[in-house]
Amino acid sequence: MIPRIRAGLPGATNNSMKYDAILRIVELQSQQATDNPDDDDRQLTLLARAIMANLDNTDASDADIASAFIALVNAAADQDNIEEEQFDEEATSFAWQSLEEHLRDGYTNRQGG
Repeated sequence: MIPRIRAGLPGATNNSMKYDAILRIVELQSQQATDNPDDDDRQLTLLARAIMANLDNTDASDADIASAFIALVNAAADQDNIEEEQFDEEATSFAWQSLEEHLRDGYTNRQGG
């Protein structure tokens, strides 16, 4: 999922730096979960679930997937007023924390039968 989001960012936005920075955090946490069996990668699972829920079809392009990711980030926190040059590590961390909370609140319901 992360490679597809990253590949689609240039076609989805002119301001890809902040979204790529958030993706790096997701990627790092996912890698840590893979390296450490005591961790889990719930965030990546929730992110994938949220992106798929916001797509019109399962044959979405990378740009469509990136657009869904961007929409989730923007819905989670009003970061549009931060210029790309001002989007530092602190702003990235805040944006990711907001996104994590949004994902937990909106996409943790398990579907079952």
